[in-house]
Amino acid sequence: MQCGNDGCVFFEQTNLQSVTIQNNHQINPSGTASICINNPPFNNAACTKATANFMYNASSEIYQTETEATAAGYTQTAPYYYSPQSASSPTVGIGVNNTFDCNPGMLLCTDTGYGVVVNPGNIAIAGRAPNNRPPGGAWDAGAYAFNSNSSDPPAAPSGLIATVQ
Repeated sequence: MQCGNDGCVFFEQTNLQSVTIQNNHQINPSGTASICINNPPFNNAACTKATANFMYNASSEIYQTETEATAAGYTQTAPYYYSPQSASSPTVGIGVNNTFDCNPGMLLCTDTGYGVVVNPGNIAIAGRAPNNRPPGGAWDAGAYAFNSNSSDPPAAPSGLIATVQ
């Protein structure tokens, strides 16, 4: 299957039972969903169809062009590529909370470890410590859970007066 310049989310299984699509942040040239599945609202006949259950939660999804993403602060120059830079970033707080599906060690309940790095002893370790997704409230869409403790610097003080002595 050819996904084109927009890339795609592609389900390769031929006997696909259930699919849930939610909490994704996709950046591509068209700024629209590129999901290869033969279920509404996508109805791509060249793709697999979920036969038992298909859920698409559009309100927890965000699709942006590279220009839109850059304007919102999602860039390759961020400390972690395309991560939210403030609590007001578009992906923050729009996701579905899936705490009920969390089990110990399940990756669904944390954000990304940012791949791996290999240290001098040739041991692969996470590129960053993953943040836990909150047990209550909305999750963030995309790979990252915004962490206000490490991303937002404190506000600059105001109302200060300097006196030269």
